[in-house]
Amino acid sequence: MSPASPSPSPRSGRIAPPVCDSFRVLSITPAPRRPHAGGYVDAPLHILVMDADAAATAQLATRLYRRGQGVALAGDPREALALLQSTRFDLLVAHVEVPGRDGLAWIERLVSRPGRPEIALISNQASLQLAIRAANLPLAGYFPKPITDTALDHLIARVRARPHGR
Repeated sequence: MSPASPSPSPRSGRIAPPVCDSFRVLSITPAPRRPHAGGYVDAPLHILVMDADAAATAQLATRLYRRGQGVALAGDPREALALLQSTRFDLLVAHVEVPGRDGLAWIERLVSRPGRPEIALISNQASLQLAIRAANLPLAGYFPKPITDTALDHLIARVRARPHGR
């Protein structure tokens, strides 16, 4: 089954994010920049969300989309790495508990790559060992799962404020 396509929302006419009922890589592109009273709205960030939990990933992607961000989804580190090689992202939000793997090992390798996106980790098991390993990495953030709306807004603002080309 292929991922659902965005469809116009009956209420607003805007493109609504698709529901992810099967887990495949999915891209959601927000509306283009639009003028407002103070000039233009910030261009959307391009964010890759990696989590093995399809429902949690779709929920986070929807929240990011509603904030005007472009979102792509990956279900495991292999899919995420393939997308990172073919597409430029501003931010990677990765769940560190990957079934059958050390979910932080691939992030530890990724941080040394030139041109990598900012990286934020989410975790539903905040072990001391994992937190210490994560604290030694140049991350945009480390958040308990589910990430709160306030933390999500701060993360987006932090990534916007940082210079590109890490």
